[in-house]
Amino acid sequence: MMNADMDAVDAENQVELEEKTRLINQVLELQHTLEDQDVSVQQCLLL
Repeated sequence: MMNADMDAVDAENQVELEEKTRLINQVLELQHTLEDQDVSVQQCLLL
């Protein structure tokens, strides 16, 4: 493969990796939000 082709593949892989990282971080943030909401609901039920 030529260097230009390899650079394009590397760039695509980098973009894909960044997108996957962003999505994983979003999922983790949502999970934490849900856990926080669950704690809030549990506390309300105990009152």
